[in-house]
Amino acid sequence: MLPFTKLGLDRKTDLNRFLTSWKSLNDPGTSEWSYYLKPSGLPELMLYKSQVPWWRSGPWNGIKWNGIPEMATNFLFNTSIMYNNNETAISWGILNSSVISMLFLDLTGQIKRSTWHDQDHRWITFWTAPAETCDYYGHCGANGNCNPYNAGVFECSCLPDYEPRSSNDWYLRDASGGCARKQGALTCRSGEGFVKVKNAKVPDTSMVLLDMSMSLQACQEDCLRNCSCTAYSTADLHRESGCVTWYGDLLDTRVFTDGGQDIYIRVDAATLAQYTKNSKGFFAKKGALAALVTLLAVAAIVVISITYCLVKRKRNGDSAVFSHFKYHV
Repeated sequence: MLPFTKLGLDRKTDLNRFLTSWKSLNDPGTSEWSYYLKPSGLPELMLYKSQVPWWRSGPWNGIKWNGIPEMATNFLFNTSIMYNNNETAISWGILNSSVISMLFLDLTGQIKRSTWHDQDHRWITFWTAPAETCDYYGHCGANGNCNPYNAGVFECSCLPDYEPRSSNDWYLRDASGGCARKQGALTCRSGEGFVKVKNAKVPDTSMVLLDMSMSLQACQEDCLRNCSCTAYSTADLHRESGCVTWYGDLLDTRVFTDGGQDIYIRVDAATLAQYTKNSKGFFAKKGALAALVTLLAVAAIVVISITYCLVKRKRNGDSAVFSHFKYHV
């Protein structure tokens, strides 16, 4: 894909533009790998292996693709999104005319953006996906959450108010079965609420509802009224507006240390109370720590002040004795 070319669906002509990789280095025939802009729900870039989802970019959030934290705005590239009755398509351009770049799908099923290094006369890989375990679509199953940053710990956990469908499989580090709502959880007009998951690659948006006129507060209220609504989030981070709501299972969620966005997961009253308690406990501990630090600071100031006065008095006393001695001599 070269600068200013389009990827996506032209609704007037039903032309869908996508990438496929070669079968081999010597065979340009169509392989099992393909790279699409998904036209249903919110637009997302999708990598497929024989029509099975393999990786996705996350939806466009007004700033960048939600699942590509490395994507920087106003740097080398800019992205244009066409999302209307005529087409669902994207194109990208280069802000620095001296840069030569291309995006391609290789034989192994990796999407790569490369830039030409004129001095070395070679292409340098600028970005690639999928790049790590949590990038692979649905790695932690339905309602699972993938976190690759805890070394030595299984990267998969369940979203708030969910538990593994098979604890034995999870013990063996197989999360493909995903998570189900905890037994006995009541999430329909029973005091339920929402728990925030930070820095998330939000779930697959194939089956979501979108209302760009709603605020985040109105989005919460709308989701709470519908017992089938399992999560909500802001649609456009740039304008801090818009409402996207999920229904049913939440697929392909992961977290980042930096990037992503907040998503609010529907939980029952007991889970909500537990998270609220932990939150209050955290802030209470922070408050106690702040009070202790303040007290120690005040004590230190008092000790320093007293020490200063004693030293000053001692010096003045020594000076007076010395003067008196000289006078009498």
